[in-house]
Amino acid sequence: MLGCRAFDFAFDLAKIAMKEKLSEISNKYALYLEDEGKFQEAEVEFIKANKPKEAVLMYVVFHHYHHHLFAQYIQLHVDGLSVAVTVATIHYTMRVIIL
Repeated sequence: MLGCRAFDFAFDLAKIAMKEKLSEISNKYALYLEDEGKFQEAEVEFIKANKPKEAVLMYVVFHHYHHHLFAQYIQLHVDGLSVAVTVATIHYTMRVIIL
């Protein structure tokens, strides 16, 4: 909660004295929200900061992480060639999306 109050103060200060810093503060706040797992709120702040690419990448990385965990789960709990092919396909697809 302390982090949120610090950002509230920074936004208030920038609105009064340094409007040109608002997008920078929004970007840093978006990164904070992303770290907290508040992805929808982070997306809004990335857009306010004029950084839509970062919002998209946030979701891509998040989904890649979960696909990777799912693939590891399959490798550990299920045997068979078709499963190995599925896992390899997931890894390849996610690498192509990130690149």
